[in-house]
Amino acid sequence: MTHQMLSLAAVAALGFGYAIPAGAQGRGGPPTVTPSKLRAIPAETTAAKTKDPSWKAPRTPWGHPDLAGIWTSDDMRGIPTTRPSSQAARESLTPEEFARRAGGDEASRDRAVNQETVLRNEFGVRTFGYTSFVVDPPDGRMPALTPAARKPRGVATPPGMSEGAALIYESA
Repeated sequence: MTHQMLSLAAVAALGFGYAIPAGAQGRGGPPTVTPSKLRAIPAETTAAKTKDPSWKAPRTPWGHPDLAGIWTSDDMRGIPTTRPSSQAARESLTPEEFARRAGGDEASRDRAVNQETVLRNEFGVRTFGYTSFVVDPPDGRMPALTPAARKPRGVATPPGMSEGAALIYESA
């Protein structure tokens, strides 16, 4: 059992340490692969076109929105948390930027499915055109921490952890 656990840990370490070239991630140069039909259009655009007038959001027995389910982030790879300053005024990528991201996502998924064996098939099939996860404030950047938030809380922050992540770590 211990031998299997060590083997799995070694395989996971190798998989997580695998570096994907920047071009394959869709961050520079022309698209690396022609995106599939599903990936060629930003996922948020496709979702916005689908509307069922009789659909109602599920509710819990006590009336609150029911958020139960499986929430995967496989399709959200490549979207930065905060927006790069070069895209500060835009929530969405330009068509050229999206084509690079979609081509890189397609290449990464193709490689994961057809060549790799670690974390195989973990890539989603859609690509989003968002410039960042942060949408408010409008510049897509996380505001600076307040003095109260920067105050030491008596918990040592692990080395290499960012200030924002340290707050989440400490509150857990």
